[in-house]
Amino acid sequence: MDQSVWLLLAVLAIVLGCILLVPAILRAINSKKQIDHAGDVHHKDGLPITPRDERLLTHDDAVALPSDDAPDALTSMAAVAASSPVVSASDRPIINPEPNKPAENADEAIAPSDAAHEETEQLRELNGKFEQNSPILDKHLSDQESFDQNNSPLLNATDNIAVVITPRNAYTGLSGKTVLSLVREYGLKYGVMNMFHRYEHENGTGDLWFSMMGVNNEGVQPFDLNVLAESRFNSILLFLSLPHPHALRGFDSMVSVAQMIADDLEADIYNEEGYTLDDAEFAKLRAHAASHQ
Repeated sequence: MDQSVWLLLAVLAIVLGCILLVPAILRAINSKKQIDHAGDVHHKDGLPITPRDERLLTHDDAVALPSDDAPDALTSMAAVAASSPVVSASDRPIINPEPNKPAENADEAIAPSDAAHEETEQLRELNGKFEQNSPILDKHLSDQESFDQNNSPLLNATDNIAVVITPRNAYTGLSGKTVLSLVREYGLKYGVMNMFHRYEHENGTGDLWFSMMGVNNEGVQPFDLNVLAESRFNSILLFLSLPHPHALRGFDSMVSVAQMIADDLEADIYNEEGYTLDDAEFAKLRAHAASHQ
């Protein structure tokens, strides 16, 4: 009897112990699983990193992913531009200046119509000045007219009478310096067509009487003042351009100067064909000049 009681008490104690131990054992097992699971979690800066597939998204954390039907950036920009109001120049507010504030720049305050009117007035004023007499312009035109008139025989020549002055010593010839000395002595002026000319007056005014050119191995040549002093000539040629309003006076002046130059150079006077000119030939040439006066 006593043994049965003690055996029953022992069984009850064991059952009660098991009942008390089961929760503890279950908690221990769950703790171990949590520890094992925690060992698989990665950490960054001391914070656990949960894999994307294990994350639980709440409504606040949910992010809408773009779908294929969503508009791209260019479409969005076009939509914004289309929805924006277009502001034209007429829609812009007009800021009126203060009524009592003076313009900072009077020229800028001129209206376009006033500027155009002012420009027209300036053009009229300039045209009026050109229409008025100008002493400088009048003098220039007068000088040009006198030049054309004085040199008219040369500029409009259809014929000429020429005499050639050649030193008797053909090997000596004429230097450019000798030519310069002659033109100074006999009042010839360098001018039109790069020739020396003898005018009615020694100062180079009045009617043109005759002209002078040089003759070298290449033929009749005008004078180049840049190289004249170093040049050499075989002869010099004087000629009278015809028709001439005072042909006889021009011819007599030319023959007189030619004879004086010939005396200075110990030279002879020839015609263009190379024949020596005597008094009879001079008379024929003078008659020819008179026919063109």
